[in-house]
Amino acid sequence: MSSNGSVTSSSGGLIACVESLAAETGAEILRAGGNAADAAIATAFAQGVVDPIYCGIAGGFHGIFHDAARGLTKVIMAGGRAPLDARADMWQPASRWGALWSVEGQLNRLGYQASMVPGFVRGAEAALQQFGSGRISWRQLIQPAIRLAAEGFEVYPYLYRLWMQRTDRMLNFLESLDGPAVLGHTPSCRAIYLHADGGVYEIGERLVQIDYAHTLERLAEQGPAEFYEGDTAQMMVSDFQAHGGLLSAEDLRRFTADVCDPATTSFRGLQVLTEPAPTVGLITLEILNILEPWDLASLGWNSPEYLDRLVRAMHVGFRDRMAVLGDPDFVDVPQARLLSPDYAAMMRQAIEEGRELDMPAVPTLAGRADETTHVSVVDRAGNAAAITHSLGMSSGVVNPGLGFQHNCHMSMFDPVPGRRNSIAPWKRPVTGGGPALFLNSDGKVFLMIGSPAGARKVTAVIQALLNVLDFGMPLADAVSVDRVHTEDEPRMVIVEPHFSPQPLLGLARRGHRIRFDWYTARLAAVLRHPDGSLEGGSDPRGDRGLAVV
Repeated sequence: MSSNGSVTSSSGGLIACVESLAAETGAEILRAGGNAADAAIATAFAQGVVDPIYCGIAGGFHGIFHDAARGLTKVIMAGGRAPLDARADMWQPASRWGALWSVEGQLNRLGYQASMVPGFVRGAEAALQQFGSGRISWRQLIQPAIRLAAEGFEVYPYLYRLWMQRTDRMLNFLESLDGPAVLGHTPSCRAIYLHADGGVYEIGERLVQIDYAHTLERLAEQGPAEFYEGDTAQMMVSDFQAHGGLLSAEDLRRFTADVCDPATTSFRGLQVLTEPAPTVGLITLEILNILEPWDLASLGWNSPEYLDRLVRAMHVGFRDRMAVLGDPDFVDVPQARLLSPDYAAMMRQAIEEGRELDMPAVPTLAGRADETTHVSVVDRAGNAAAITHSLGMSSGVVNPGLGFQHNCHMSMFDPVPGRRNSIAPWKRPVTGGGPALFLNSDGKVFLMIGSPAGARKVTAVIQALLNVLDFGMPLADAVSVDRVHTEDEPRMVIVEPHFSPQPLLGLARRGHRIRFDWYTARLAAVLRHPDGSLEGGSDPRGDRGLAVV
């Protein structure tokens, strides 16, 4: 890996992810004869061990996979569903931050009611069946994660940053749900992840997760069904039911991954494929459609003129997310209209004329979300795989004897009954996910990219793509340089604290308000050149995990 965080391979495969320890796992699988899907799955299992507060086997799975020989691309959606016992009026709303809600008692965020039915293992199973090489067994994919859990690893700076105590504005809104508050919520979680004095493991201290290793060993030996119907399932359900949780044996038994065609559009001669509703993948495509005809390069990178058009297009997309996105199993999602050229042209004209495109409802401030992780892989044959997977920031629940944390994804629902994203049994909430694949006109992979961080991954992916296509940046620079973000609050532009002042003055003169905040998206991308060589880019906002074979 070079000093600027880039890596290039002319013969093998390349893995990019947020955690360097996990990236090496993917490389190990490629060297053993695996393909992109094999490597991505193994990396994702390892991420659950080395990044245990943000991801793991009790989380959700959002994947996009491309088989070069078959010319086939599919999305595997296993983000989880609300348990069958969930009810629209089960909580009392307390306050709101953008698309995020706080409820009385933080029941949607901490504890046994906060977890949706976990989909990660079923997603990994479907990905291996549909896109695996056939040369790597289920056990081989999980073995590196078992080793990391049993032998332990030294806490590294990125992990420490995720779970250390915090005092920022977002956490004040969420009643200070920082790492120690989450990791100490249940006795079994506290016993693994906190010292006796309640402090988190510091940088350089060794974290060993023996119970997690035993659970992964059982899963490796008995197969994916063990998690949903075996001893692990029984231990999960027993603990949830004993503590007023929603998860049941029937929830686990009936859960399957959804394998479907990606949502798609075209941009700068590339075919863009991503995850459909209820994820924000549609919003990525909508924003790209609005940007497509503009000569953005002529405006200059991060110039006020460029940023003005960019953030106003972003606002349209996120306005629509708040207004019309939802689970298509429960509500009508007007995908055709959102992605139609006529709609993009109408929005583009309004932006060019300076007309406001506010939401009809009272706007809400864009919320920051750090959670989730991601891995992108392209192999020597041109196959590609990406998995975005998440616990949220964990519900703080660890079932005794199992060693892994559970998701807090019920927090992604609207706790007010009667709305598009309200809680309902077996419903999927509006969520992040949305890894993106870009194919050349010949159907070969050009770019695989994704990120953690909810809505901010959308704007990060778009800016990285423009940095490559319109401004000619190397991939490492494209995923690293300053970015902006806006959501459904009109004229509110979020920038990182070190952003250059001159463009911000220009934006202010155009009527935008500026808010400083750290940019929480952490991109992981692989670019394939026409000669087949691969270029990797891993965001310095993360752990810069890159591995080459």
